[in-house]
Amino acid sequence: MPDNDYIPNADAEAQAWANNFLTVANANLPAGGLVAGDTAPIAAAKSAFDAVLSDVAAKKSAYEAAIANKNIRRKSLDSLIA
Repeated sequence: MPDNDYIPNADAEAQAWANNFLTVANANLPAGGLVAGDTAPIAAAKSAFDAVLSDVAAKKSAYEAAIANKNIRRKSLDSLIA
């Protein structure tokens, strides 16, 4: 989690915040005393974060589906035994 007051703690909010940050920073490079390469590491880190955040969401969905399937199988087993 960020140790500051301006980057949101929630992942989806931080993702949107970083996207907005990059948009504003890239649109105002000279005013911020920056050149295009200065924001490249941030863009690369954001892309990596976006990818793993999507992976986590997919794995969470798969986990929830596996739990639901397990519960169905357990009910089936219990009904045959009881």
